[in-house]
Amino acid sequence: RGMEKLGIRADSSVEESYINTWNTIGYLLGLPEQILPQNFIEAAKLDAKIANRQFRQSTEGEALTAALLKTIRNFAPNETTADLLQEQCRYLLGEKYAEMLGIKETNLPKTLLKIYQTTSVLMARVF
Repeated sequence: RGMEKLGIRADSSVEESYINTWNTIGYLLGLPEQILPQNFIEAAKLDAKIANRQFRQSTEGEALTAALLKTIRNFAPNETTADLLQEQCRYLLGEKYAEMLGIKETNLPKTLLKIYQTTSVLMARVF
């Protein structure tokens, strides 16, 4: 989903390989074969069901996310870059999950965020 939000679309062979990899992991973990998705559409539906059932706001989730954002800020060369990365997290997760995890909006102008997201898409396509 994150790649799609950035305008990157994998071809069907990549999607099939991705599903096969995760199905293999699921099988090795002992999941019954009948619940493993057979294609990308089934995987997206299963993902939505799992998210709807399992994703909830929690103190632990917020603490883990805060630790991750702190690490990102420690590695970022400056506050603007750190804010852009935090906003990119919000964008890729979507408002619902960003709020659930306690990822706050920054004070960056929305136009700068749009330029950053567009540039990210272009760079991803080039590299």
